[in-house]
Amino acid sequence: FLKMDDDVVVDFISIYQKVVEENEKAFDKETMENTMFGYIQMGLPVQRSQGWKWALSKEEFDSDFHPTFLSGWAYVTTPNVANKLVKISKEVSVLWIDDVWVTGILAGRANIQLKSLNMFYTFYNEHIQCCVIEPTIECEFLVGPSGNNLTVIRKYGELSQRCSNDNL
Repeated sequence: FLKMDDDVVVDFISIYQKVVEENEKAFDKETMENTMFGYIQMGLPVQRSQGWKWALSKEEFDSDFHPTFLSGWAYVTTPNVANKLVKISKEVSVLWIDDVWVTGILAGRANIQLKSLNMFYTFYNEHIQCCVIEPTIECEFLVGPSGNNLTVIRKYGELSQRCSNDNL
């Protein structure tokens, strides 16, 4: 199960390889069935300034810091974890910042582990464009912003597919 935002590019095949193939060796099946993988956000202060896109009032969220959570750009988990999150969601008030609610609050309540794929994410569109412009260079980033550029999204997908076919 992979969740992603619509303004990012994701190399699905490589993410799958990083999560499943590499971690199946490191973790037993039970651990894999209780884990979510993605870009971990830790110790982020809650924004209270009015006008800020992600600002929360004390009434919405009392704590001064968000729980550890995964960026909503893209994260990976199993159907088992998704089912646990759905079940626990019926017991927890909704927070409109879905990344924090699902992968922080709900995952914490359900004792789901968060594992880092931070080294494979970039926040810079230029890094993704470089991967697309210079397809002879292996791109170290598996998730990054598309800049809402449909050409970048298409070319990144083609590059991902070509790299996957070359490794078969």
